[in-house]
Amino acid sequence: MAGSLAIDNVTVTADSTHAKEVKGSKCTLLFTHNAAITTAADLFAGEVQTVFVKGTVGKSMVVPRDGSVTGLTAFYNVTIQTSSLAVRVIRNGVVVFVGALNNTVGEHTFTMTQARGIDAFSADDGIGAQIVDADGGSIANIIVAVEVMLDD
Repeated sequence: MAGSLAIDNVTVTADSTHAKEVKGSKCTLLFTHNAAITTAADLFAGEVQTVFVKGTVGKSMVVPRDGSVTGLTAFYNVTIQTSSLAVRVIRNGVVVFVGALNNTVGEHTFTMTQARGIDAFSADDGIGAQIVDADGGSIANIIVAVEVMLDD
């Protein structure tokens, strides 16, 4: 390796070559719904049609190895205001990560992160996303990305 290297927190200031595997991989699970939804129940259950959908867990992505949920982003358009709106990440049908969304009419974005290891999952767990409305607003053009860090 050319350049400099600090060992304690590993600071590299030039290109590096690794002889061994670097542990962990960051991945993004993307859930979308482009039609308007008007309901007081769960609005979005990750309508993703792939071979990774695990029917016993609902509409979720099955993760290939152990890891953690590390981030959540959303883009959405509120067309009828609601009293409260939230986005949440579900692991095997259980809510593990929640963020409050802007509930006023208009297009909005949302971003939230957390440290690795807080909301851990195991290989073959189902990870999904939902947007929940308290009282029947209308939301359209939903894009939710769940960031995960896979172990080894």
